[in-house]
Amino acid sequence: MSISPESQTAEAKPQWKDLAVYQPYQVYYKKPLALLQKFEPLKSLPKYLSPRRASDHRWPPVLYHGFPIPAGWLIDHWLNKVLPKIDRSKLDEADLKSLEEPPIPEDFYLTVIFDLERHFFREVGWKIMVLPVHGMPGDRYSRMARLRDNYYNHLPPDDVIQKVQKILGTQDPPMWYLTQGDYAQWDSLPGLNPNPRPRVSKEKQ
Repeated sequence: MSISPESQTAEAKPQWKDLAVYQPYQVYYKKPLALLQKFEPLKSLPKYLSPRRASDHRWPPVLYHGFPIPAGWLIDHWLNKVLPKIDRSKLDEADLKSLEEPPIPEDFYLTVIFDLERHFFREVGWKIMVLPVHGMPGDRYSRMARLRDNYYNHLPPDDVIQKVQKILGTQDPPMWYLTQGDYAQWDSLPGLNPNPRPRVSKEKQ
């Protein structure tokens, strides 16, 4: 399977489903969470969402390219990979009680995420981050395996992508998902200038 490193399409009039990520006219306008939650994964990255091609002084939201990790898959990783390795002798009564909380105890949720990221690195040999995104409606955790993002657009080799697919048990191609949190908004990353102007020293002025 070969995927273009750029994976970008020509400009087109946005549909209603694109409004979650389409550039707002007003700078620093914050879109409501309900609109962001309607985001649908993209097969390719439009030009207006590429920082190097976006309008001057406007910063697109962060999008991740990769694979969704269904809640059931995360729960299975907890039950079969993480829970058996926990040394109960080192836990206090509250932690022991929380182990019984289904489906994944809140106190151990990040442990599952970090363990899964280490698992990906061991099996794939590439840093695959497990991140929360919009674009997985109805999923309890809304986490995905990130290959790259629109600000650091370097696609891993095909064999890395195939190994991630094998681990997750999918043949679907990777897609673009909208991050959660502040960086899901336009103009939230003014410090990350993809096209910085060269600095001129005072001696040359």
